Amino acid sequence: MAPNFTSSYSKDLNRKPECEREDEIESFHYLTAEGDLLKITEYALTGSEFHYYSKIVALGCTTEGFYADHAEFLRSHRFSDEHIIGELLELGMHAEEDDTLIGRVAYNDFTFFDGSVIKTGKQIRGVAILDDYQAGGVARNVYKCLLLKHEYIVCDNLQTIGGGSLWVSGMTSIGEVRIYDTIQKKFIDVLSKAGCGYNGIIPWSAEGLSQADIAKWEPRKLSMDSCHHIVNIISKDRIYNND
Repeated sequence: MAPNFTSSYSKDLNRKPECEREDEIESFHYLTAEGDLLKITEYALTGSEFHYYSKIVALGCTTEGFYADHAEFLRSHRFSDEHIIGELLELGMHAEEDDTLIGRVAYNDFTFFDGSVIKTGKQIRGVAILDDYQAGGVARNVYKCLLLKHEYIVCDNLQTIGGGSLWVSGMTSIGEVRIYDTIQKKFIDVLSKAGCGYNGIIPWSAEGLSQADIAKWEPRKLSMDSCHHIVNIISKDRIYNND
């Protein structure tokens, strides 16, 4: 799993994944730390290299800044995000013309063995988030939303340095991330915040990276061997209670 972009996924937010047909599965909402109200809509794709994608939209409001201000007020009174989202939606202040497309995530079904049991998760195949929202951990929390729905989220076999960092620093804070070998068909280690397994397995390779890219990954280690058969998997049943 070298931290490089796949050539098949476009980061242009104005372009959906190419397909013959898309069918909406469902939508759900998420509140960012800054109080932005996001709508995540999931689609199933036919005739595409991707099985699914989710569109992430920041909802516009008839009064600019109201969603964030009111969310902050309710959070200060210890209301849950679920309650706050429900209240914001019930106010009827959504201004669709002011919606902002902030990202897309594409993913495929991924089958793996957990011991002798065959399980299926969703493997992230590409993600694009507007720069203004990256610092707020939107990608991490969208992954968590997908994890809660689909039970298992799997990293891509190809990633960027940023994508790898998201798993090392972000996903390991959500729950236990296990390192899986697709050739041996078994879990071989657990990912630590140091960027390697607790037993020393290094799941990212230096293959194809420039010295500048390698420097961005330091002081974390990279394998000199190809890691394209290695993926990281996080499970819903291994989420930390304190997250």
